[in-house]
Amino acid sequence: MTTSTKKDISTRALYAHLMRRAGFGAHPDELDPLPLDSRQQEEVLLTAAQSLFAVSLLLDLRMSLVGALLLMGLFLIQLLIPGAHMAVTVIYFILTAANLIVYRKRIGLAFKWLRKKAAPQAVG
Repeated sequence: MTTSTKKDISTRALYAHLMRRAGFGAHPDELDPLPLDSRQQEEVLLTAAQSLFAVSLLLDLRMSLVGALLLMGLFLIQLLIPGAHMAVTVIYFILTAANLIVYRKRIGLAFKWLRKKAAPQAVG
């Protein structure tokens, strides 16, 4: 058995192990989602919305005081008022959209390093 074959087998075994741990089937063709009740689905959506908002705030690698206070305030609301999860989720998505529209120039600047890598090198 060659080294590359051993590496391929170990990679597949690791992939299968990680997918089983994540709640999916052992084979890519057998991916079954992890069963979640409605409360868990709301929590996942809330976490995704909160993360998206935080990323939109950090596009220029700086956190404003207003952004930090919004994150903290909304987190405390969803922590202290259990029934407010969906309302806070919607607020996160609205704030993310507003932030991306207002600071749309940040989006291009945040990924400027990708354009530098993708640009072909001049032969000289």
